[in-house]
Amino acid sequence: MGSKGAYIIRLLMVGDSACGKTSLVLRFDQDIFSSKFVTTIGVDYRDKMVHIDGVDLRLQLWDTAGQERFRSLTSNFFGRADGFVLSYDCTSRSSFDHVVSWMRDINSRAPPDVDVVLCGNKIDLEEKREVTYEEGLNLAEE
Repeated sequence: MGSKGAYIIRLLMVGDSACGKTSLVLRFDQDIFSSKFVTTIGVDYRDKMVHIDGVDLRLQLWDTAGQERFRSLTSNFFGRADGFVLSYDCTSRSSFDHVVSWMRDINSRAPPDVDVVLCGNKIDLEEKREVTYEEGLNLAEE
């Protein structure tokens, strides 16, 4: 339990650079969307109170940089995470292929049995799509 009786849940947003992690966080936290790309340097933090099924939850959203040069810094946060949102860009085959590497990092550095949600972003760009819905679903079920 955290301040004001709310349960604290630490969620790490991970995935390759430019796959849509920050856009997802901003949409959830502030209900805004910007098509402008802004690189996250290191880790950005957001705090959001939500009320679900009569329970107050304080979500701590840790938006991590996806660039390889920040990987060791962001992986330092893995051990304190309650869950992960592992994102890939549906218009980038390479970001989808890297999901396996991200899962390997999560499995080696995060608490055992931590929850991971796989999130395919940029599905509105259908004409540029490189990863099918079925591929994403199959990977999520593995």
